[in-house]
Amino acid sequence: MPTASSVEALNARIDHLEKNRRYIQNGLEMVLSLEDFYAEVGGDNYSLETLLPEAKRRIDAIFPFEVLAFYMVEESDFSFQPAFCHPQELADIVQQEVDFMIDEGYFAWAIRERRGVVLSSKDHSRQYLLHVIANHNQVRGMFGGLLPAGRTALPDTAMTLLSIILLHVANASESMAYTSLLKNQSRILERQVAERTRALTLSQQELQQAMERSNALAEAAQAASLAKGEFLAKMSHELRTPLNGIIGMTEVALSTSLDDNQRRVIQIIGRESFSLLRQINDVLDFSKIESGKMELERIGFDLRTLMEEIGESFVFQTSEKGVELNVFVAPSLPTQLVGDPVRLRQVLFNLAGNAVKFTHEGEVCIQAESDRQSGDRIVIRFSIVDTGIGIDPEKVARVFSSFTQADDSTTRQFGGTGLGTTISKQLVELMGGEISVDSRPGKGSTFRFTADFGLQPGQPPPPRDDRFRPAAMTLLLVDNCATTCRILSAYLGHLGMSAVTAADGEAALSLLAQRTEQGRPIDAIITDARMPGMNGVTLKDHIRRMPPYEKIPIMAATSLKQMVSGRDFLSLGFDGSFSKPVKLGDLKAVLDKVTGGAPDDPPKINAPSEPTAIEKDNYRAPGHKGHILVADDYLTNQQVAFMHLTAAGFAVDLAENGQQAVDAFSKKPYDLILMDIQMPILNGFDATGKIRMLEAATGSARRTPIIALTANAMKGDEKKCLDAGMDGYLTKPVHRHQLIKTVDNWLGLSGRPGKRQPSPASQGAMTSGTADRAVMDIATAVDEFGDAETVKIVARQLVENVDRQLQTIRDAIARGDRDHIRKEAHAIKGGAATMEAAALSGAASHLETISPEGPAAALDAGFGDLEAQFYRFREFVSQWKGNGS
Repeated sequence: MPTASSVEALNARIDHLEKNRRYIQNGLEMVLSLEDFYAEVGGDNYSLETLLPEAKRRIDAIFPFEVLAFYMVEESDFSFQPAFCHPQELADIVQQEVDFMIDEGYFAWAIRERRGVVLSSKDHSRQYLLHVIANHNQVRGMFGGLLPAGRTALPDTAMTLLSIILLHVANASESMAYTSLLKNQSRILERQVAERTRALTLSQQELQQAMERSNALAEAAQAASLAKGEFLAKMSHELRTPLNGIIGMTEVALSTSLDDNQRRVIQIIGRESFSLLRQINDVLDFSKIESGKMELERIGFDLRTLMEEIGESFVFQTSEKGVELNVFVAPSLPTQLVGDPVRLRQVLFNLAGNAVKFTHEGEVCIQAESDRQSGDRIVIRFSIVDTGIGIDPEKVARVFSSFTQADDSTTRQFGGTGLGTTISKQLVELMGGEISVDSRPGKGSTFRFTADFGLQPGQPPPPRDDRFRPAAMTLLLVDNCATTCRILSAYLGHLGMSAVTAADGEAALSLLAQRTEQGRPIDAIITDARMPGMNGVTLKDHIRRMPPYEKIPIMAATSLKQMVSGRDFLSLGFDGSFSKPVKLGDLKAVLDKVTGGAPDDPPKINAPSEPTAIEKDNYRAPGHKGHILVADDYLTNQQVAFMHLTAAGFAVDLAENGQQAVDAFSKKPYDLILMDIQMPILNGFDATGKIRMLEAATGSARRTPIIALTANAMKGDEKKCLDAGMDGYLTKPVHRHQLIKTVDNWLGLSGRPGKRQPSPASQGAMTSGTADRAVMDIATAVDEFGDAETVKIVARQLVENVDRQLQTIRDAIARGDRDHIRKEAHAIKGGAATMEAAALSGAASHLETISPEGPAAALDAGFGDLEAQFYRFREFVSQWKGNGS
């Protein structure tokens, strides 16, 4: 018989099951009613304001949250923004809890889980439930609810129903977004249709009248354009004729006896006349093309020679900027062509000139490849690629317009008529080609054009040297410029060799060790002589200590800025060298010399052996007495220090300003630093301070000696250098023996290399002609540099530098920029003193002294004296005869 207690328990069980049945029944009815959900919140007022309260009502039916809130995603920045809270008066408290949950990553957790998660409140007193509002497309928002006191979870059934409701909220909000978008598009389309309908309602008569007016205007414009072209063609010719006479007469006058002032005035006339002639030539070419009077020649020429000459025209400018210049003519491209080389050169020169002008770092590459060939005709594709300032997309269309550049500021900064690209485009079209440009601001530009040429009869096959057997040689190319490596690889592949590349010295050493372990050693090496980090000389010395590469042929690729002759590279231990931009003929010549040139006698290296360990932290080059960093913004001073120090057995890195010096020091240690004081971006004092801070930050126990280099010789200058953290002081011009002695003393090296004696040929070069010691003391300069040929190279470089600096000073005087005048005069003073050009250095020193506060008349007189001394120096250098002249 059932007892009273069992009956009571059974009744309680029945009541519980009845409650669950009603709860489940209510939940199922709510789910079934969700099909009415959209209807209840839809219509013209379909919005979150109607959607979320309805969702809250249905959630209340399944679970009694004390507080609930909806946060929806703001599509503009993907943030969660409050959209609904109940009770509303608790919205600020809820916001604090939400900020806490977002900061703690709970929102991200709930999004990943894609289900309800329960977590503690900020003060751990209550429990919150978070549930993402999302469908299969995207996250639309987040639901949060405060559980009743004492509750830590939802029943499974309630959680399932909540998920269903929130899925419908996500779908509904997505539908709202799409509906809003469709309504906007519909309004736009309706407006466009209305506008087009109005336009189409114009009568046929009005349309015909508009067409007639348009045709009349077009004919008038064409007639005006032809008349303008005819006028410009005639006027430009009339202007050019007397101007050519002026230029010719200035050349005649310069060949006569003149005093310095007269020579200066006439040279200015000649220079300005040439500048005006270039502008008129641009206008004349443009007008000829527009008037249909431009005719192309058809003569034979060699494309490779033309391209290499174009490259040589810009070597100095790119070297001064530190920009890598490459010229590439595809080895398989036929180069004996028939066409108009003058006009092709004009196009290439215009486009390459712009690339160089607007590129301040990175590289410029001029290249030619075959586009298509048929019979005795070939279409060649040219590209001029740069990493310069680039052009805004909206201004690209203006690039080929007449008398325009990308914007007016470009014209003010860089000058020019704005006709170069316009003429180039029209010349390309005359040559049967097309021209285009791709550009990104701050990234650079690529100008491409095609041109149609004839092939000369009996076109020889592309040159190929079968001496270099494909399996016989593998070369390692070391250069931080990927384009240079690509061009060298293409040329070497054409010569039957394979190549592997490395971007710097460390990568090259690692690759050599790896290939040695694999039994695939390298047969020869080409390295850039001057790379960031480990330079070519240092890399060469490391390699010479690695079995089996002690006697491997190593060649140096050099730039103009290094100003080191091939003979000097041989003395530094290289087996050969060639200059950049790389020429196929030069590359073949140096390979022929290095490999011996015999088909049956390929270069041999020792059998592979275990590679020697290379201490990567030891930057002192094997075979060198130490590693020196030279920081100087004046190119001539850099070259002098580089030549003196490398000849004395030191490895040298160069920096053009104080910031470059700090950057170089932060990457590797140096045994000693030679620091100029007056440099752009960061002067020598500030650079020294930063280097001392780097030493302190790294806890280095070693203090790197820093020796000041300055053209100032005023009392107290040495104290300023020492107070700035420098260790020594040298006054420019720094003579060779003084420089080497100072460096040796600071590095604790006994003795110093003996002074090189000039060869008989050098002595002959030194004494030939009239050596005016007031202009330049050649004997002392040769004694310092070691031979007359080096002196001549550096002297010519100084002439180029000072010529540009004088123009900079002229501009500075015109705008009253005295500080710029002082800086340029200071640089000239140091460079001239280094070359023992006392009169030029003295004139620069005087201008430097008076530039800060001197009267305008004195400033003009000082600059006139500097110009006069420069013209004497330039004349002296140009007439200096001797070996190698």
